[in-house]
Amino acid sequence: MPDYERPRWPLMGAHSARYNLRTNIMKHQTKAQRQARYLAEFNDAVIALDPSKSGRIDWPTALHFYFTGVPVADAAARYLDNGDDK
Repeated sequence: MPDYERPRWPLMGAHSARYNLRTNIMKHQTKAQRQARYLAEFNDAVIALDPSKSGRIDWPTALHFYFTGVPVADAAARYLDNGDDK
């Protein structure tokens, strides 16, 4: 199909409406939801690197990494390197 015949906007069907709803929900998360997602990803990253830490994460340290803006992968590596598990 030549470019001049192709519509310049996405067609609004059921799929587009679901996609837009999902992306809008993901964009507008509350602070508590963002924090919970970060902590869950941090937990998964730490366990992936060292399974013996399952259930033994020092949450104040994890919250410190969250509030200082450290990415999850870096936070998990720093957590395990520094021996911050108690």
